[in-house]
This record gives sequence, structure tokens and C-alpha cells, in this order.
Amino acid sequence: MESSYLYSEPDKDISDGEIIIHTRERGDGYVVNMTQDYSDMYNITYQGKEELKDFGQSSAPYRLFISNKGKDTANRIIIDFEIG
Repeated sequence: MESSYLYSEPDKDISDGEIIIHTRERGDGYVVNMTQDYSDMYNITYQGKEELKDFGQSSAPYRLFISNKGKDTANRIIIDFEIG
């Protein structure tokens, strides 16, 4: 998220419970990313494959489908994303 508030020292990760907070400077403000590792609970896939997917700007809205595909061999819930 973009913010005028400095959440943490720029370019340093800090932990708040299970959440990792990373702040970086952008112009007169900051961009703050907050992440949490769910890899022991969920197997998140895109079109059935374990890969990263970036969604760029578009003049038309994306139609995103999210499906629960059951559990994998490690007993993690498989959540699959597709673009329609």
C-alpha cells in the first residue's frame, strides 16, 4: 500500500507476529508490503501449476476464479486461481 507514514526502516524486513512488513521509499512517500507465509497450510496454484503470476494494469476488469481443489499429499489445501 502507498503511505505517507514510515512503518519500518526502509528496505528492512520487520516482523509483527506472523506478518513480515517491508517499507521502501517512493517519491515523497512509502510503499509498504505486508506478507505472511501460508505455505505450510495452503498450496496456492495458478491454472493447476505452482508458479508466480503478475497481473498488470488493464482497461478491462479481470475475471478471477478461485477454487478449492482439495488437499495435496502434504495435507495442504490446494487453492487454484484462473483468469476467465
